[in-house]
Amino acid sequence: MFPVLASYAVTGWVIVQVLSIIPQAIGLPDWILTLASVLYIAFFPVVLFVSWYFDITTEGFKLTPAKGQDTPAEIGRKYWTVFSGMLVISIALGFYGFEMAMNKVSDNPSLAEGLSPSIAVLPFTDASAASDQMYLGLGIQEEITNKLSTFAGIKVASTYSATTYAAKYSDTKEIARKLNVANLLTGSVRVNGNRLKVRVEFINALTSAVIWTQSFTREMVDIFAIEEEISRTVVNLLQDKGLGEGDVLMPSKTQSSLALRLYLQARENLRLRNTESILKARELFEQSLAIDSEYANARLGLAQTYLLMAKGHSSLGSLDPEVASRIAIENVSVILPRYPELSQAHATMGRAIAFASRHEEAIEYFDKAIALNPSYAEAYVWRYLSLDALQKSTLAYESLVKAYELDPAYLLVSYNYAREQYLFGNIEKAKTLYTEILDVHPESPLSHRGFAEIAFSQGDLYETAIQWELALQKSPKSEGYREALINVMFQVGAYEQAQTFITNSDYDVNVLIAKENFTQVHKTMEDTLALYSDDKWYLYEAAWYQYLYGEPQKGAELLLKAEPLFAEQEIFLQPLCNPAMELAYAHRIMNDEENVEKYLSGCEQLLNNVTEAGKQSEAYFYLNARISAMRMNSPAAVQALNDAYDNGWLEHWTKYDPLLNSIRNQPEVQDVFDEIDSDLAKFKAQIISHFSK
Repeated sequence: MFPVLASYAVTGWVIVQVLSIIPQAIGLPDWILTLASVLYIAFFPVVLFVSWYFDITTEGFKLTPAKGQDTPAEIGRKYWTVFSGMLVISIALGFYGFEMAMNKVSDNPSLAEGLSPSIAVLPFTDASAASDQMYLGLGIQEEITNKLSTFAGIKVASTYSATTYAAKYSDTKEIARKLNVANLLTGSVRVNGNRLKVRVEFINALTSAVIWTQSFTREMVDIFAIEEEISRTVVNLLQDKGLGEGDVLMPSKTQSSLALRLYLQARENLRLRNTESILKARELFEQSLAIDSEYANARLGLAQTYLLMAKGHSSLGSLDPEVASRIAIENVSVILPRYPELSQAHATMGRAIAFASRHEEAIEYFDKAIALNPSYAEAYVWRYLSLDALQKSTLAYESLVKAYELDPAYLLVSYNYAREQYLFGNIEKAKTLYTEILDVHPESPLSHRGFAEIAFSQGDLYETAIQWELALQKSPKSEGYREALINVMFQVGAYEQAQTFITNSDYDVNVLIAKENFTQVHKTMEDTLALYSDDKWYLYEAAWYQYLYGEPQKGAELLLKAEPLFAEQEIFLQPLCNPAMELAYAHRIMNDEENVEKYLSGCEQLLNNVTEAGKQSEAYFYLNARISAMRMNSPAAVQALNDAYDNGWLEHWTKYDPLLNSIRNQPEVQDVFDEIDSDLAKFKAQIISHFSK
């Protein structure tokens, strides 16, 4: 009896394991595995009966001889009757069990008891023969994640972190541990023409048990119905809500399979976060909208792309921020009235408004987005950027920490979190975090950007140039990285090496400054202002060059002309409180001490805010030196200038800065100027040597 039972158990187990793999590989329906598993259990009593009463001989089935008998007895009618009855009952029970199992996975199952309401949606693997449809699996993952995140009481891991850890780790328990969730949703996707096949599994990561599995075969445009059904089932599994058809709907859809594919390909490019991929994403979003101009997701993606194309600290392009903001607002304004429940639309509108320096208004949009989707990490990090611009450093950091808790592997979040550690003076922690970014995202230039900022703040301009060069190699079309590298070269005076990276005439003035041809610098700026007389930033630039290398009186006149053009939130920009400090000096030249006090007080408030938040950098020390010098507090100004130099301040224009006039002639100050010149000469030699190879 025991050998028969053991053979049945082993054989049945092998068959079930094979059927757990074969259907997905060759396209058979998943119910085959369910049927085999149920029948395997249902027929166990039959096998037990046969092994107990019968022997299998060369002459067929024989009754097992009674004790003391050598010859098997003939099988009587009663044995066949019992055997037949058990067989019929087992078959009936098997099919009844199969029907019950299928009902549980089809009719919005509710297995919430014992399941922790936390889940990560992993990328749906590409099951196509050509392995060219990964964008589709990532799109399904992102849409389901976004939908699940709108349900209160369910903790949903972010798309970015789930994708990153799924690529890095093969063990589901390790992935769940990294994401701090108890359940995983995974599956596969394959397209044949316009036919779409999606297979999905809901896994309890703690036990590795498959709680629910199902396959869908539909038309490509029915992908939204599949996502809705999957989302509805997951919510029912986790919360016992009993949601039915129509209770979970994707807000934005298209009837064009081509528009959908172009949108999903654009989203895949958007995830890469480099200049080249951003430009490709814009092209694909525009193509999607050309096919279906009403497709809200594509329009929203296009708005986000324009914001990423803008020039600035957290962006990746060279587009004027005001232009990027206007285009993004125009696109999102079409979406919000139609889809007020779309959290991404509120967050994107907030970010676009923030580009126009309307940060208070932007925060209202971010708060609305977070209320609609409490797991929306990107909204938290954008909220952090606006709060930081408003000098609400403590609230800003709290928002960033929340974003990091929700999405630690997302580049935008992890980079800003690491950067905050550097600003807090936690240099080693910041380096560790940037190293982790490099390990997890080796294709991204952001880790090199972070290392460059750290090296610059520590006064190591050679390492700064190396890191910007590495960043530019990973994103050759990034004007921001190119500009950063060129600026370091100009700072040390290696203008010939800088010119090998210059692709336009924007640096003509820098070359003239490096050659100390200051007369031509002012002439060039006069020509520029003749064309752009009301451009506040050109006015500021021209005024700054007059301050440093010309006539401060002319500089003051230019700045006072620009003053009314600046929005209030553009006046006190971190870290040097520009252009407020230069405006304070302009008003001092004009003997307007009331406005001098207004700007100095505002900059002191900025300095107090960052100090109370625990931030420190060479730029903040230098700001303190300028404020103290303007307030005629020579001892404090000299000490702050020394602190700035000791912490890495090496700007070549320091010795020309008119805001330091009250301390300029002091021996200690002249010593700092000489030390800066000496350090710059050293780094110039190193940079020339490296970039001349």
